[in-house]
Amino acid sequence: MTVDTAIADECDERAHVIGAEIRQTGVSVGKTRINTVSGKERSVLQAILSLETQTDNVNTKFAFRPAVHDDFAQLLICDPYAQATPDRQMWLEAALEARQVKVIEHSEAVVGFAVIEHTFFGQAFVSLIAVAPAARRRGAALALLVELESACHSWKLFTSTNTSNIAAQKLFLRAGFLESGYIDNLDADDTELVYFKSVNAKPPHP
Repeated sequence: MTVDTAIADECDERAHVIGAEIRQTGVSVGKTRINTVSGKERSVLQAILSLETQTDNVNTKFAFRPAVHDDFAQLLICDPYAQATPDRQMWLEAALEARQVKVIEHSEAVVGFAVIEHTFFGQAFVSLIAVAPAARRRGAALALLVELESACHSWKLFTSTNTSNIAAQKLFLRAGFLESGYIDNLDADDTELVYFKSVNAKPPHP
């Protein structure tokens, strides 16, 4: 499994439509569209609208918490690949059950999440990051990585991404990760790049 920050490019087509309408005709159109959806979907779209209408200079305030099973529908909104992939859904449900998922919230709605495991040669590994489109370029993915450092039970934190995912590579370097090798033969013609960061001064006691 790789960290896929680019997954947000496909995240919730209705959110993209609403964002485009806001830019063209104003927030009122977006609010009208939001009234046509319901439940958790509405809260996510409202948070996305809030982020869409902020300027790039605004300091976005995020909150973090461990995910619970009731967040599953919101995770799917942020991860369209899972919506169409039963295996991914099962993997996410297992990660939720194992308490490996942390969500990032804006305006009390989940706008992204990350999965952190501790099975990578005994070290912590960020296996997935998914951020809603409107939350990108607001520091959400970087904030998630920083937050995950506090959830790391080992003194090393690893992650990875494809060679083709330039945005993720820039994100990891900005977060202070170092290149730590590569893995071939996972995705055809797209080498997996591994990144590492030391998050504690010294290894924990056995």
